[in-house]
Amino acid sequence: MSAAPLAAGRPWPWWAAPAAVLLALAFTLLGSALLAGIFAAAGVRGVLQGDNGAVNVGLNALQEVAFVAGPLVLAGVLAQSSRPRLASFGIVRTAPGRALMWAGIAVAAYGAFALLFARVAGGKEQKDLFEQLHVQRGSAAVLPIAFVVCVLAPLAEEFLFRGFCYPALRSALRPAGAALAIGLIFGLVHFTSTPPILLVQLGVLGALLCVVREATGSLLPCVGLHAANNAISLGAILGLGAGTLGLLAGSLGACALVLAPLTAARAGR
Repeated sequence: MSAAPLAAGRPWPWWAAPAAVLLALAFTLLGSALLAGIFAAAGVRGVLQGDNGAVNVGLNALQEVAFVAGPLVLAGVLAQSSRPRLASFGIVRTAPGRALMWAGIAVAAYGAFALLFARVAGGKEQKDLFEQLHVQRGSAAVLPIAFVVCVLAPLAEEFLFRGFCYPALRSALRPAGAALAIGLIFGLVHFTSTPPILLVQLGVLGALLCVVREATGSLLPCVGLHAANNAISLGAILGLGAGTLGLLAGSLGACALVLAPLTAARAGR
């Protein structure tokens, strides 16, 4: 498999991948400290103790924004005089048939692995998102949580990991090595919300999304798969049943509305 650039433009150096992740985490910590300080100074209760649900949801949204800001800032610095192109991050159109085919392959591979891994993990479940955020089910915070989990997170995390970090690492590690490395990083970033044994499953998901990025040359199928995974997971947590289909459709539609005006046609395809 060739390691030629995925999109027009000079590939980023390999070290830009860990640097972007660290920069995004630094932005998250700084922004969270600033926002928490403002809320605390304003007399909002439970901020410093971490048990104010609304603030916690806001801090999670801030983290996703930081995941976009980190690679954007670094790409701008590396580009120097030129402006980084969104096409370099994989925000380009791809053939629908090819995207659906590779999405189906990824879903089948991930589903098979998840079934086998469930036996090893002993049916270990994800930590309860609502308990972590100190938000009650059925409260007004459910809609913001759904937006953060099913729209912001897929857009921001794909932009950072598959849009920036994967192209940077693949020039040095080749596609297979880069996919494994990104899968590992993707899993570790979720360590605060996921039982350790399930980080392996997230790592496999992260690596498979890199395969889709490589095969299609576009970030769009990766965002769609990520949004679908999160919507189905949140629907299960909320016990929505058939209503999960509505959450899934809304998540995919919202992501499409964000990406459609940003998408450029792939050159030469």
